[in-house]
Amino acid sequence: AARRSGRPEYVDRYADDDHVERRNPTTSLVGSTDGASVLRKAGLDPRDRRVALLADLVEGLHQLPRHRSIHVGGFVLTREPLSGVVPIEPASMPDRTVIQWEKDDLDPVGLVKIDLLGLGMLTLLQDCLVHIRRTRGVALDLHQLPMDDQAVYDDLCRADTIGLFQVESRAQMNTLPRMQPRCFYDLVVEVALIRPGPIQGDMVHPYLRRRAGLEPVTYPHPTLEPVLRRTLGVPLFQEQGMQVAITAAGFTPAQADELRRAMGHKRSHERMAEIAAQLEAGMARNGIPAETARRIYQQINAFADYGFPESHAASFALLVYASAYLRHYYRAEYTAAILNAQPMGFYSPGTLVEDARRHGVAVRPVDAVRSAWDSTLEVGEGGGPDGTRTSERGGAGRGAGSADERPGGAGGGPDAARTSERSEAGGGPDGKKWSAAGQGGGVTPCPEGPPPARTPNTDRAPAVRLGFRTIRGLGSTTRDKLEHALAGGPFRSIADLVHRTRLDRAALRALAEAGALDPFVAHEPLARRRRAALWEVLRVERGLGGPLFDAAADEPAAPAPLPAMTPYELTEADYRMTALSLNGHPMLHLRPTLQRQGVLTSARLHRARDGDHVVVAGLVICRQRPGTAKGFMFLTLEDETGMVNVVVTPQRFERQATLLARSPLLLVRGTLQVEAGVYNVKGEEFKLLFAPVGAEYAKRHDFH
Repeated sequence: AARRSGRPEYVDRYADDDHVERRNPTTSLVGSTDGASVLRKAGLDPRDRRVALLADLVEGLHQLPRHRSIHVGGFVLTREPLSGVVPIEPASMPDRTVIQWEKDDLDPVGLVKIDLLGLGMLTLLQDCLVHIRRTRGVALDLHQLPMDDQAVYDDLCRADTIGLFQVESRAQMNTLPRMQPRCFYDLVVEVALIRPGPIQGDMVHPYLRRRAGLEPVTYPHPTLEPVLRRTLGVPLFQEQGMQVAITAAGFTPAQADELRRAMGHKRSHERMAEIAAQLEAGMARNGIPAETARRIYQQINAFADYGFPESHAASFALLVYASAYLRHYYRAEYTAAILNAQPMGFYSPGTLVEDARRHGVAVRPVDAVRSAWDSTLEVGEGGGPDGTRTSERGGAGRGAGSADERPGGAGGGPDAARTSERSEAGGGPDGKKWSAAGQGGGVTPCPEGPPPARTPNTDRAPAVRLGFRTIRGLGSTTRDKLEHALAGGPFRSIADLVHRTRLDRAALRALAEAGALDPFVAHEPLARRRRAALWEVLRVERGLGGPLFDAAADEPAAPAPLPAMTPYELTEADYRMTALSLNGHPMLHLRPTLQRQGVLTSARLHRARDGDHVVVAGLVICRQRPGTAKGFMFLTLEDETGMVNVVVTPQRFERQATLLARSPLLLVRGTLQVEAGVYNVKGEEFKLLFAPVGAEYAKRHDFH
């Protein structure tokens, strides 16, 4: 009927808006802003009247609450009983109640709302400190950490930040080598700099260029120098936005506070527009030219998209440094803590374990005799990534492999009590001493040059023993049964485990296929143990029918003629059951073939030069296509030596969207781009790699 009536097709009035990241996973692959084509791909007829009505209905939902949920750490305070002030209803959770108002409706009527921010990093740090006290006999407090340890800043300058708070993302890793943080206030700026607000307000590159001395420090207006001096003339914090409004536009403190509320509101664009006229009028009265006033307003308006308060950035920077310090000097304890704090952070347990092993941490597999539910630490035996004995300092010291095979250079352990040549010289890339980024207010700025690194007590580095929680498919019921059975002592055999835990067949199979039962069949060759353990566990489990069956199950059985697993099959089983492997990264198995084709490892890529045509390959562990990137896609590939960053232009993404968005293993041909120590490959040709190594089971960070 719609076709016969000749109605025009539906036209998306928001087609020019940059909202790629807000599309659902299916339409995000389209990449086109043509509303009609998006509708057709979704199975809708743009000329159908119902489609147009649907768009009108959705338009009416603008600014309404998206969904109802309970803030896990939010509560309201009132003088009299809360039930007499706002309506309260029972929540979906037992013994919980929730007020029926939206949170943004509380402030206008003067109700006090307090939000407690729950961070997994706080749990991680707490557990790490407990591990350090137990394994090394060292008692640490976060407020007593030396905040000027240059060995820690060396890690940050090299973007060696996997598993750290806030600075482990792709954008942060690209910024850290350019910024070269050398003091705590640099971290405060770093945390605030890589946010949607500063990015959209075009503040990131000017700040980095000014910090590197590539452009002079200028101010939008001379009166703003005292406000913006500490951030090199670039407004980064909400407090600066308020101070700019007071200084440049003559705002009162009350008006500046209203500006702060608008900047902190998630749907603040309309409220910011109402304040724009007041800002421009005030700046005109103070003699600021219209073009300058417009530029100042645009920078302030960028804060409407998640601008950071300076106090918030300082609190986050403290956690950044604490996580970096503990990871540098107590890497084994940090690894155990972060594995037990999952899910959290930017990387999967597989990537975290690979990174820890490259840094010399001994990681041992799940073992039904030695493992607990959580990952634990084993002291006294030492051991490198392959299980061989190393020095007791290895857990926090040098990375595995030769210096040439480690991205970022040789590095050094805590026992070396040294930093890189750059920090020993007390300077940045130009050899000059680092000084404060301005002197105005805020957190204490950088000193006039880095002090020498200090060496904490890092003897007796333990090994990490993976816990049962690593195995997929084991839920809370299995955990309770295992912990109850382990309270009676270690398991003595497969039959003992089966009888004492009374786990179901699926859980027992998972234990066997993950290699947790290998110690009970140690007489078998390593490549046959999992199949032998699975054969035995099924035999014993089949006999759980009473005393007679138990006695029969306890009798030794003749060994079954089971074939050994190939290295490919071991890695595939590891990824399928635990999403990580201690038997070799998937790319390690493919390396002989790839090497003959000229495919570079991550480590060897760092020897190439800017502009070189290169070929790289790896496990895709991260895909990003943020709205601020104008259609560009960013891939992170992981191989056995490290990670490779790949940039995909919008045009190339359009041509191979499905391949890029869904393939677990990729081969990429492109051009190497090197800037300030940051290595990126501009992808030009993409091919799917297929190998039976379990890559499809690896966890990845896609479009988050």
